[in-house]
Amino acid sequence: MSSLKIISLNVNGIANPVKRTKILAYCRKEGADVVMLQESHLDVSEAAKVITAWKGSGCYAPGTSKQNGVILLLRQNPKFQMKSSLFDPQGRWLIAELSIEDNPIVLCTIYAPNKDDPQFFTDLSRTLVPYLHMPLILGGDFNLPIDPILDRKSSCRPSSSKARASLLSILQDLGLTDIWRLQHPDTKDYTFYSSPHNSFSRIDYFLVSKVLLPQIKSSAILPASISDHSAVSLQLSISKSPPPRKPWHFDLNFLSDEDFDNFIRQKTSDYFTLNSTPDITPICLWEAYKAVIRGDIISYSAQWRKKNEQEIRTLEKDLATADTLFKATASRPALHNLQSIRMQLNCLLSLQAGQAIFLSKAYYYSASNRIGTYLAQRLKGHRNKKRIAAIRSP
Repeated sequence: MSSLKIISLNVNGIANPVKRTKILAYCRKEGADVVMLQESHLDVSEAAKVITAWKGSGCYAPGTSKQNGVILLLRQNPKFQMKSSLFDPQGRWLIAELSIEDNPIVLCTIYAPNKDDPQFFTDLSRTLVPYLHMPLILGGDFNLPIDPILDRKSSCRPSSSKARASLLSILQDLGLTDIWRLQHPDTKDYTFYSSPHNSFSRIDYFLVSKVLLPQIKSSAILPASISDHSAVSLQLSISKSPPPRKPWHFDLNFLSDEDFDNFIRQKTSDYFTLNSTPDITPICLWEAYKAVIRGDIISYSAQWRKKNEQEIRTLEKDLATADTLFKATASRPALHNLQSIRMQLNCLLSLQAGQAIFLSKAYYYSASNRIGTYLAQRLKGHRNKKRIAAIRSP
């Protein structure tokens, strides 16, 4: 089991080469495996220079010379693989799908608008929905405290915020947790001081999927030294994943199964009757339904397979008995009984064979353009055909 350390920092511009060098040196000194930088104020060409100077890998959402821009940096490690990335054209957020020690994880770094803009968080929530099947970590400058009492210190009374309500909705819909507040339930600490307002606030933090909570070792607010924001850190344990299970495939035979059709209709009706309440959003309701109905289908498949295998075993015993009887009597009724049992058994075996052929085709289709066992087998056969076993002299 290894450890992964993530640092998030609003750098308030790193166009200056000296400041850029100091920021990267600071992240290396802190032992960061992943670095999330906000408000880089860098365009495409300048943001690429940061990744080069980091001497690892990464991606970025460029901003302009005066605003926005986020960057994600990964320490050089062969066990870190970036699968894909998606970024906001305005340079407000960046989503990266990674594989760390063969464990899938999605990282999202955010620089939220410093005004009451609930639409930003609503749009971000919709963008993150396709990634809900993987562990998710959001980190960055959210530009608003989650709890206006614990996360803010000011002489002014906190005002109502539509953006805060939208952010709280994200936490509920996406199943995310403010990990620092979870580990420090009563502590008052802050990441930003506003001189004009003479106020402190905790606006830089990490939001993590609940599935990751057992793996979180620590979360901390670091002293502000090279930016007007404090860096925040998150450390979690990453275990080497076990060999992947064979992917689940829907059995196409169920499409013509009337019992299955009735089963799905009943389960769907029961689910929406029970869970369609005003406090559950449509996105959350739909995503949860897909997980629940998939589990119901797997359960039905297991029961159907168990019943099918039991029928095959029973028919095989009946076939052996009928075959013995026919050999002893050679009567026409015994022959008809033998043929009837044989036909029933062949029907069940044909269903199994059809499913096996379908899964085989699905495997070869998915592996057709990837480096793996299938390609190695094909190349081995190709090399054997081309191999010169002997040279005959003229």
